[in-house]
Amino acid sequence: ATALGKPLTGRFACKALTELRYDGVGASGKQVAEKCAEIHDEGGDPALPIAQYEEFWWLSTVGAARADGVIFRKTKSPTTIECSAAIRVANNTGNTIMTPFILIEVHPNSQNTPASEHNRKALEGVEDIKRSGFINLFIRGTLRMIEEAMWRLRNSASPETVF
Repeated sequence: ATALGKPLTGRFACKALTELRYDGVGASGKQVAEKCAEIHDEGGDPALPIAQYEEFWWLSTVGAARADGVIFRKTKSPTTIECSAAIRVANNTGNTIMTPFILIEVHPNSQNTPASEHNRKALEGVEDIKRSGFINLFIRGTLRMIEEAMWRLRNSASPETVF
């Protein structure tokens, strides 16, 4: 983007983690998000992020496909860059397969700074996130929430509601 004189903006998935498989629980991304929101609202752990259902395009070496997902945000950040944990949710004949990943969002250049400076701040933001250890802590908390949500879905499951 800098070579073109344009500010970098958009959402980028990076660092996909090992898939999580939940056999016998065919949940959609929307159901997982709702259950995670329920857990968040119970207020047990103030460090838990807010779960939000979203549909997005998943690009891979085999092509592009629409995907269900859940994005876990602490709060909306006014800075150039924001880091969130996220999962892609696939329901495969009564089984749920999730791909956790880190979502980097580079916000538009709202202060009319030169594109090169905006892009430098975005890159510095990514480096700061990597150095801070924030990702590991955030992912661990998010994965605990997902585990609890899937346990609740499995234990309250009926064919009409989950499959």
